[in-house]
Amino acid sequence: MGPLLALLGLLLAVLVGAALLQLSVAGANRLAGGSPAAPRRDRDLESEWDKWDWDEWDDDRAPFEDEPVRAKGLIPKPNLGVGMAVVFLTAAIGVLAFVLLNFALMDLSGRRHRDQSAAAFLFTLPIAYFAMSAMLVGFLPTTFRRALLVALVFALSVLAFFLSVGALIFVLSAMLR
Repeated sequence: MGPLLALLGLLLAVLVGAALLQLSVAGANRLAGGSPAAPRRDRDLESEWDKWDWDEWDDDRAPFEDEPVRAKGLIPKPNLGVGMAVVFLTAAIGVLAFVLLNFALMDLSGRRHRDQSAAAFLFTLPIAYFAMSAMLVGFLPTTFRRALLVALVFALSVLAFFLSVGALIFVLSAMLR
């Protein structure tokens, strides 16, 4: 039962992270000076062709309207799968960097210091930040500069999310006393 709950918790965390990443892309697009990218829609080809009569098959008009084109320089919003992949891989790189830094900060005798984990966590933050930026460049058609902006907005939104959840838990615990 424990591993199943851990897996469900991980899935929920990655889903929330992907939703925050989508919001971060929209926020970064606004900060960069544009409006959010126009969503692309999948079309049912058969229903579009049903609107045309057979007499009009040789008309010069195209049966489909043009796809909306996103404004120049804007970052397209990632779909949920791409967002989950970026968040999961960033978290995996962060955990790996944290473990390796913990090993690197040990004494030669193999002993750990009291404040070693805090230092390793602080060194892990920029590693995860640049890893997320590099993955956004790889997964989305964007520049590294805009990916850095998205990663910054994502970090701030994650911080705001944890602060709001912590405040909610604090208020609920105070009310239950």
